Amino acid sequence: MNLKYTFSTREKILLVILGLVLVLVVWYMVIYTPSSEAVAQAKSAEADIQTEIDTTQIKLNKMSSMQEEIDRVFAEADGKPVPMSSYDNIRNVVNELDVILAAANDYRLDFAEVQISDDGIVRRGVNLSFGCPDYQSAKTIIAALEKSNYRCEIDSMIISQVNVDRGISTNDIILNKADKGDSTSAASVSVSAYLTYFETIKS
Repeated sequence: MNLKYTFSTREKILLVILGLVLVLVVWYMVIYTPSSEAVAQAKSAEADIQTEIDTTQIKLNKMSSMQEEIDRVFAEADGKPVPMSSYDNIRNVVNELDVILAAANDYRLDFAEVQISDDGIVRRGVNLSFGCPDYQSAKTIIAALEKSNYRCEIDSMIISQVNVDRGISTNDIILNKADKGDSTSAASVSVSAYLTYFETIKS
């Protein structure tokens, strides 16, 4: 009895196709899927590392900026900066400004909304305007503002005299124009300035 079986061409083709399908299934299950998962995990890990790097860089930049600010404050104060007051120091600020501006003909204070940074630094902006009988009086008041008992910066200032406005910096204000023969010292002047007081929220 002859049990030998000969596959037809069609059957051979089907067996080849089936073999290829099996190879593809094995490749997909054993090689492709694990590789894809490994790649996805690697990309996720890379993204996490990049996020950590970005976060660290932001912190470093912030620390560098803070150090530059500290160095600047120390340099401007000859190594002895005025310490920051604890929040909320507005009453003391108002009292000091009232004393400093007592020599002015009149004055106006407009306090801006305080800004609190993530590191607990409070910035209190003040729009200040006042009038004086002469430039020397204005100069005296400005010098007193610069020597405030509380951490303060004069961000901008405009001095107006006889309808002629001239924007000047804090350093320019210190100069005595009367010494240069300028008639401003004998004229009525008005001053507009923006000040920032610094406070801290202690943790």
